[in-house]
Amino acid sequence: MPGPMFYQSMGIDVLYAFVLIMCSLIIYFGTREVYKLSEYKGIKYFRLSFLYFALSLFFRSFIRIIVLFFNDPRVLHFSMRAWGPVTVVLFTYTSIMAVLCLLYSVLYKKWKNEKLIFGIFNSVALLISLITALLTIPLLTLSLQVILFVFVGLTSYLAYKDCKNTKKRNSLYFNYILLFAFWTLNMIDILIPRFIPIIQILIYLVSIGIFMSILYKVIRRVGSI
Repeated sequence: MPGPMFYQSMGIDVLYAFVLIMCSLIIYFGTREVYKLSEYKGIKYFRLSFLYFALSLFFRSFIRIIVLFFNDPRVLHFSMRAWGPVTVVLFTYTSIMAVLCLLYSVLYKKWKNEKLIFGIFNSVALLISLITALLTIPLLTLSLQVILFVFVGLTSYLAYKDCKNTKKRNSLYFNYILLFAFWTLNMIDILIPRFIPIIQILIYLVSIGIFMSILYKVIRRVGSI
């Protein structure tokens, strides 16, 4: 039977996920009217990224509960439980799609073939997700995540340099750097679940701070949600 530490850790994880999922959904639904009025592609993919973030956080919680319940730190080794690999695939897929949609919200004017780009994003996210679940090699998974992070980071930086509106450029760049940092922290937290507790709590606090900061900026821009 699970001990008190299990329920304490599970409670913290559920509370953490709940706060971030609520922030994501408030941003997603709160910007709906703005998108309907403007039909601005940047807003469309910005909103979609937060829907994917909400889904990835849900699946992340499920994985964390599995790890805690079975007292097994090997997140990628769920071969004995059929729903384990499926959850890992869904978590990895939605996490990657969240970041790629965020990237496309900045670059949609340059990458104009929307259907093709979105199809490529889905293929890349699905491929990395399947590799993660089937091969169960943490070093390979981390390497793929690092490659993707470098690609997203460099592409975002080039978009930042090309943007002529200094105020808009600084605001967007700051927000997206925060979200990429959140993505990285949570991927590390899932792949290396047995952090020193104080470090894990710091990751949770930083992640909540990132989402609260972006939620505040969104509310301030679109008015009362």
